[in-house]
Amino acid sequence: MASKQAYAVACIELFSRIWAELDAVCASDASTSLESSLITSATRLEILRLDLVVSIDACDSMRWRSQLDTPQRLSLKVVLVEVLHALDAPVGDSPPRSVAQAQNRLLDAVLYHCRALNETADWPVRRAAS
Repeated sequence: MASKQAYAVACIELFSRIWAELDAVCASDASTSLESSLITSATRLEILRLDLVVSIDACDSMRWRSQLDTPQRLSLKVVLVEVLHALDAPVGDSPPRSVAQAQNRLLDAVLYHCRALNETADWPVRRAAS
């Protein structure tokens, strides 16, 4: 099973990569016209949704069951599902709004794992001067 530290670092890395891809979706939407872009922001978003679906399914695979304990797998799956649901905004909503909601969820998860890393780290304790 993955240690708490390794799991936290891996989650931070994964969520950061998803965040960066969402930034790329917004950047491609804002900086290029639909005609000049080979991969439109809508296509990037669909690819990211597919990646999320595959990752969510992988959470239930035997390989991930052998590498992560049940709370780790389920918490990872919850975050990925929540990000996917944020990106599945109704047709009338603009993509930047759904991207912002997904990024907010990713930020919450990254902050949670950063706190977990700080709690498990063996930082030297500094005593206050008396």
